Amino acid sequence: MDYFSINGLSRLDVKWSRLYNIDPNFLIPRANPHYELIMVADSPVFIQVGQEKYTLNGGDCLLLLPWEEHFAWKPGGGSFFWVQFSSDPSLELIDAGDNLTSLLKICHTSSNFLRTSTNEHAGKLIIPRLYTPSRRYECLHTFEIMINEFNKPKGYYHYRLNRCLAKLIEISAEDLLDKVMSDINLPASIITYQRLVEILNESYMLECTAASIERMLDRKYEYLCNIFKKYSGITINLYLQQLRIQRAKYLLRETEKSVQDIAFELSFENPLYFSKTFKKLEGLSPSHYRDKFQTLLSAGNPSLTKATAPNLY
Repeated sequence: MDYFSINGLSRLDVKWSRLYNIDPNFLIPRANPHYELIMVADSPVFIQVGQEKYTLNGGDCLLLLPWEEHFAWKPGGGSFFWVQFSSDPSLELIDAGDNLTSLLKICHTSSNFLRTSTNEHAGKLIIPRLYTPSRRYECLHTFEIMINEFNKPKGYYHYRLNRCLAKLIEISAEDLLDKVMSDINLPASIITYQRLVEILNESYMLECTAASIERMLDRKYEYLCNIFKKYSGITINLYLQQLRIQRAKYLLRETEKSVQDIAFELSFENPLYFSKTFKKLEGLSPSHYRDKFQTLLSAGNPSLTKATAPNLY
């Protein structure tokens, strides 16, 4: 079976939505430039996509790609809801066969737990091409809401349409994720890893010693180092440095605290070690970072925001 991944931050844009009562015209091949999600209201629906023939029953959903030709492969009645939409970035096709285990890495990329993560798979949802949602009545009702919005557009109706589409995709992704989680037993070590990340996120401004971390988790520090490296790809010490430098950049931009005060606030041994660590991770010294930010701010750079400021260079 084919699956698609969609970025959790994708811009979804509903183009059209209707209830289609099948008639003889559906025997004629058709295609459109957008993604199309079909949900059967009255079955059966006989639909062919490319060379693949489907017999869809009530509640079944099928996702079509842009310009994918489809038509009825034999005469029949029935009806289905459909919504055409665009996605930026586009959906990615995943050929995983029937092996849902291969999707687990994308659904639960361990490094995504890290506050400093820039993993490209972070926040991605996985949806199947063909599925029957467990909450099918909720999905059918959502389609009815979408059609009503199209028939009687008012106010921020387009925003509401996109929210409805996002809800349909979320239900599909949750169903698949529930199936993955029920079929696969996650190792106990990943639970320990999650707890360790949580503790580091809460305690990075303090002096996190091996002894204090061992005490909080009741595990040997060597074991904790091993599982952290296994799931995140980096060491505990490096992650603590990343968290502290992430906070330091905010303090350099938004406060007038001295480099020395920031160093001690973030539990660095001394300002010199703080400056060396900052330059190692960011490519410039704390003072240079602050000066560069102030220069751009004074110049009235319209693209300079708190979100973009960390990437000054």
